[in-house]
Amino acid sequence: MAGKKGGAAMASPKEKAEQEQKEPYVSKHKLSVRIDSLLNDPNRPLKAFASINIDEYAVHGIAVYEKDGSRWIKMPQYTTKDAEGNKTYHDTFHPTTSEERTALGKAVLEKYDQALEQAQSVQTNTAQNEEIPVQKM
Repeated sequence: MAGKKGGAAMASPKEKAEQEQKEPYVSKHKLSVRIDSLLNDPNRPLKAFASINIDEYAVHGIAVYEKDGSRWIKMPQYTTKDAEGNKTYHDTFHPTTSEERTALGKAVLEKYDQALEQAQSVQTNTAQNEEIPVQKM
């Protein structure tokens, strides 16, 4: 396998750890994150898809992964193959500094946590409000 080229399509272990840390750096851009879908398959590390607005620009297709207690994001990307059939991954978008990459990762993971909490709250409320059929004698 040829490996990837480009920015943050595959987060390294160091970048994964940085995304989870609470760092004081705040992006100089206006970030607005939306979780587009939560995936409910415990056997797969892919957990959600997100979109983010950065100032006046939108980026879609950011993937949220979780495996072995570690969480990270992947930027949108496309794949090409060389003459031997080896795949190469190319980012369609990525931050150019580690500080912005960390800020973006932190913003997406925080919104993911909020979406999970909201989904669990809805499930709990639905379960509590369901009527249990009672057999009449």
